[in-house]
Amino acid sequence: MVDYLKGIIFVIFHITLMLLIGTAIKNEKSAPVRIIIGYIFYNVIIGVFGIFLQFFQLPWKIYYYFVILVNVALLILSAIVIRRKHYAIFEDGPSHFIKKYWFVLFVALCAIATVSFYNIELWHNNTTDDAYYLVKMAALPYVKNPYNIYISTGTPATFNRFDIRNFNVFELEASVYIYILKIIPTLFARCFLAFINYFIYSCTIYMFAEKLAEKGNVKLNKNYLQYACAVMILFCFDTARLSWHHIIDVRDGWAINHAMYFSSALVRAVGIIWLIVPLIDLKKITIKSIVIFVLISFVLLVKSTVILPVIFIVACSYLLYYLLKKNLKLGILFAIIVLGFGIIIDKNIITLFYFDRINNGINYFQNNMFSVFTIPFLLAIIFISIYKWNNYQSFSIFLLNMCLFFVVKPLHTLVMMFSIYGFVADRSVSTLWMYVIVYGGILLLLEILDFIKNYKIRHIVPILLISLSICYCLASGFIITRSLPNMKKEIHTFINNKYYVAQFEIDLGKQLNELSKKEQESIVCYAPQYVYLYQSNHKIRFSNRYDIPSIALGGTIRQFAPNVVVPYPRGETSDSYNAYMKFIQQPNNDNYLKLKEKLENTNINCLIAYNNGEDEYLRRFGFKPYGEPVKSEYANLVIYYK
Repeated sequence: MVDYLKGIIFVIFHITLMLLIGTAIKNEKSAPVRIIIGYIFYNVIIGVFGIFLQFFQLPWKIYYYFVILVNVALLILSAIVIRRKHYAIFEDGPSHFIKKYWFVLFVALCAIATVSFYNIELWHNNTTDDAYYLVKMAALPYVKNPYNIYISTGTPATFNRFDIRNFNVFELEASVYIYILKIIPTLFARCFLAFINYFIYSCTIYMFAEKLAEKGNVKLNKNYLQYACAVMILFCFDTARLSWHHIIDVRDGWAINHAMYFSSALVRAVGIIWLIVPLIDLKKITIKSIVIFVLISFVLLVKSTVILPVIFIVACSYLLYYLLKKNLKLGILFAIIVLGFGIIIDKNIITLFYFDRINNGINYFQNNMFSVFTIPFLLAIIFISIYKWNNYQSFSIFLLNMCLFFVVKPLHTLVMMFSIYGFVADRSVSTLWMYVIVYGGILLLLEILDFIKNYKIRHIVPILLISLSICYCLASGFIITRSLPNMKKEIHTFINNKYYVAQFEIDLGKQLNELSKKEQESIVCYAPQYVYLYQSNHKIRFSNRYDIPSIALGGTIRQFAPNVVVPYPRGETSDSYNAYMKFIQQPNNDNYLKLKEKLENTNINCLIAYNNGEDEYLRRFGFKPYGEPVKSEYANLVIYYK
């Protein structure tokens, strides 16, 4: 549990630092807004240097010391500014501060608690995405040259200076924290980093609600604004289930459910709100406003480049709204230019290549428009915007402009051009629908809270929203597991594997680490990509659960043994690997001879076996068991080394 304590201390320190930075920059803002300002400012600094470091292949240790220096410097400088200018960190005192913002934290805690129902998905390595992201976080401090290897496996690769991933630094940043804390990587990422991202999302919703309340002239007690964050709980529901039943399709929504540590999940959740809130009321576009937009865009891109098409859509939609308001002719001219450019691209070879993807994107948007899940939020936006047109026209026209990019084919072609990949374009659609749900949900909640503010019923709002939030998360857990006994089993499974990964994989990684240090040579290890059902002691927890019949192993090992090379194939075939897999599944003389033949001229010096009768054959080949067998109810594994 020491790792949990270290993680909690880190979360408190990190959020406090963001609050102090934000207070030093904009002390008059509410605490959630100050946290977001601090977060953006902090990430601008570490993002610029992170890109520079990766672009020029500089040693990781330089970034490590830089991040420590930045944290110490910003902490001291923020404290000095706050002290000298007599800024209040907790407006109206700590007790009122807690009373005013506790629900912002509560919904983030609900969200992270729901992750404990997703053990199977986590153990499946988040459909193997974690074989890259988590391994990179864990391995960067220990790998001599991370730029010339496939980070997932440790095998050699050619460095591409302009690889788009060199412009993302969230794994690089996280690697510093993991190294400082000496914390289990899966726990840090899937729990504490995910919680921070949930919390940032919750703060973002508060900021948006504050802005909409101001625009709508909603005279609420400030303590009630925090309850708008309940909208975030909607995204804790199992989005895969919603998609399968054609209720709403949020492309890669599972990342928000159980992989919120992905920066791509965070930027999709907060991107539109961050970009538009500072600009929506501008009477004139100034250099300052452009700089703010650029800095926010930079932070979003540093986190994940999947946000690029969204930045393009927001920029064009806002410019169209701004120009139409200022000068109708200029607005029409701008619309014609953008549309014309889209038509030109639409006739280009790019459209021929992506034709199906473009049509799919439009259909995807339209299908969600008529979803029973989104219709209430769309109706709330329509009716409340009409009722308070003078108040909300800017946000509603801006939303309408954004929607045009998903219903007008030449405009969606531009989205596809900035997306490059079809799945990125689909994520842009889901980003917009998430914004629609948040926008409509906040408008609805504000009107309800405004209506009941003079009635005694307002006093039960906190109890009601707490109850609804908890019930909603439990309902999601019930839908995931499909029965109350299975929910109990899932929680029991999580308690027994409390680091957001199967415990046997941590134990296996520790043994491989010890072997690597002891032998002082490169360990190149064949391991099963998955622990499959054919092993009698790998049990599926729930027979009525949808079928994910395996636990990812090959892509998980380097999360705990970063110096071990694990060349498992993903999609491609390898004769030697195939011979290895056949042998450990069926250890007999024929399979042994084939394995020996294929491994004879390779650098493989370590094998993970199932402790299923292979010992005699592997000893003949010069392999000897290392350490004790790693036993659990899911797998029984032995390390062989020569």
